[in-house]
Amino acid sequence: MTVIRRAAAVVGHIATALLGAILLLAPAGLLIGASAPARAQMFQMEAAGNEGLISRRSVQLYAKLLGFEQDQLDTALTLYEGYQAEHNRVRDEQQAFMKKLQEEFEETRDFTVWQKELPKKQQEFAKQMQAAQTSFLNDVKGLCTPAQEEKWPAVERQRKREVYLRLPFVAGVSVDVVDCARRVGMAPEEGKAPAEVKEALDEYEMTLDRKLSDVERMVKDAEGKAADMAANFDFAKIQEMLKKFSDEAILIRNINRDSARRVSALLTDDTRAKFDKEVQRRSYPRVYRTPYVVRAMDAAVKIKGLDDQQKADIEQLRAGYEREATPLNQKWAAAITEREDKEGSPYLAMMNWQGEQKDNPVTAARKARRELDDQFKDRLLALLKDDQKQQLPKEDSVPQGVNAQQMDAMEDFMPVDEDEGEE
Repeated sequence: MTVIRRAAAVVGHIATALLGAILLLAPAGLLIGASAPARAQMFQMEAAGNEGLISRRSVQLYAKLLGFEQDQLDTALTLYEGYQAEHNRVRDEQQAFMKKLQEEFEETRDFTVWQKELPKKQQEFAKQMQAAQTSFLNDVKGLCTPAQEEKWPAVERQRKREVYLRLPFVAGVSVDVVDCARRVGMAPEEGKAPAEVKEALDEYEMTLDRKLSDVERMVKDAEGKAADMAANFDFAKIQEMLKKFSDEAILIRNINRDSARRVSALLTDDTRAKFDKEVQRRSYPRVYRTPYVVRAMDAAVKIKGLDDQQKADIEQLRAGYEREATPLNQKWAAAITEREDKEGSPYLAMMNWQGEQKDNPVTAARKARRELDDQFKDRLLALLKDDQKQQLPKEDSVPQGVNAQQMDAMEDFMPVDEDEGEE
């Protein structure tokens, strides 16, 4: 997923009415210095649809939490197909509506066309998607035996984490410590976590759930006010609302961080290393996601026709990159945390984007890593023949009209894709 799609998807998911509508309908020049067409493109691209869809993987997880038999899981997945079809129907209708507005804007160049109909229609689409989701979950609950139904609160807590750990405000807010444990072979619902680890995870679940219930109430309240805020554009109220979400996000980040440290301390050395790496990856996705230069090196070593010396040189280059990137990544992640501890969420600064200061530690750390990436990319290209270079994967690009520097900054705290970095 490209940088711009990741940003659009996350903002759309949190709530089109909450952030997407407000920021999209902001006065020209307010949003990250982008032109009106680019601003429209950012928040219409995902159209706030797919990010809210319950995934098939989640349905399978719910079945494990409930202790479903195979026939119950099969029925749940059949129900899921109907739910997904309804969700996609609404999504397609939503995207068609967004396309109509875009065409009208391109014809008139009047940005207010987005303000006239968008907030209300987006709320309607959101209600339809929520109704489909509620109906599906009720149907799944109806498959439960009495004993299984007693476990339903575990599904509700899991779904709440799936939704509200996506607030794009600070690094580490999207870290689900339970899911990190699952990813390293300690799924508590499958009895794979040691007793003391399961106890720590259970306490984390309950503590976090209480906080996420507060956030859920805040989101619903904000969604009801977002349309008026977008139409009237009360800048002070918008900043006040975003500040409240930023403060809550920091509290959530701290819960995640403290619980991850507690779980880590209970693990064996080998498992601890894997667990810490997973937490790190999710805390700082921009820093620790697989960079293009690594993907290029991994692809290059598989190119047919490479001679033995080329393969050895590429493998040596890959190892050298890892050695040099590690301290730069640590410095970048530390700079992000230090900035947020001192200043709060950088998301608020996007409301008045003036460009990052050149002496900003985060900017300097990001630049150092980028320079390293460029150096190793050049060294890789020097090892390949022209026809071999053509077989390398293409790099992501930032759409025209979008401030590339700010998109870099925004990615510092974007939630990580579930399977990103697991190529």
